[in-house]
Amino acid sequence: MKKISVYRDFDIKLAQNGKYFASSVELNAFLGFAKAFADISEVKDAIDEFWRKK
Repeated sequence: MKKISVYRDFDIKLAQNGKYFASSVELNAFLGFAKAFADISEVKDAIDEFWRKK
C-alpha cells in the first residue's frame, strides 16, 4: 500500500487493487474492520463520521 494523503490525523493509502484505506487503529475499530473504499471522498466521509461520534 502506498500512502497518498493525510486527513484529520489519519493516513489514506492506496492499495494495488485500486481501493483506498484509512490507516488508524482507532478508525478500524470504529468501522469494525479494515474497510476498503472506492474513492477518497468515501474515506474522508468515514473519518468525518468517526470524529463526529468521538
